[in-house]
Amino acid sequence: MNLLDLIGSELKNMHLNNFEKVRYIYLRTCQFFYFDARYYYVEQFNKKIYKHIINKKVDITKVDDFSVICHSYSKYILLKLINELTTANVSLQSGSHSFVKYKDDSGSVWNLDATLGDLSRIKVVLKSTGFICRESWNFNYQDILDEIDELIGYKYKEKKDYIQFLNLSSFDDLINSINILINDSKLDNFTDVLFFVKWLLNGCFCMLSDCTGMDNNYNFYNFIYDESNNDLYCLSKGTDKYGIKEISFDAGLQLSKKLHMNSRNFFNNK
Repeated sequence: MNLLDLIGSELKNMHLNNFEKVRYIYLRTCQFFYFDARYYYVEQFNKKIYKHIINKKVDITKVDDFSVICHSYSKYILLKLINELTTANVSLQSGSHSFVKYKDDSGSVWNLDATLGDLSRIKVVLKSTGFICRESWNFNYQDILDEIDELIGYKYKEKKDYIQFLNLSSFDDLINSINILINDSKLDNFTDVLFFVKWLLNGCFCMLSDCTGMDNNYNFYNFIYDESNNDLYCLSKGTDKYGIKEISFDAGLQLSKKLHMNSRNFFNNK
């Protein structure tokens, strides 16, 4: 995909100022890219893959892999697109974590930090949390973003817009209704699906704990423990899509032993 040509052609007919273009590019890239969850697991068993993820370069005119981390997204995608398509004053904030800084025409400085959640949030049309004005006096910066979002056609959803479709009769019913929302969302990678699931469950104030693992083929599994009923569920990819299924504790334990886990205390403490 030639992302530069695509977004450039979209902007040509929109007659936006620099700030509005920066916001549009930020939201649009969030719709395409997703955080590479392998980053959290592969360092211990595949140094080559880990180095590839850390040092990955992206050509915005020939994108064939949309997995990123903060460094690759900020340096090679967001910064380059803004520089190519606007005259906005942007720079790269690099280090252990990377993001883009933008100084608007009034001199206010904004952090554009999509990889801490917005890559997933924007795909399910939620309000962004990573496009932030750092000026202490500007407490109403969200109002500025809301006006721009309305102008460019980004109409974000409220939590109630999703919660209304959840069946709270039982935890099983809740999981089934979440599976329907996953399917309807068209999300197709683990990071985005996991964000959506946890965001929905947190919105229901469920008593839960969870942990995530990855196998040697880079397949991901998230174990969700319903503390109220002592039931265990597993989010994973089936034949062609992600879904959540109930799993016995023993089966979950045996599966976890084959995975690189973010926490083994989850099963040890049950």
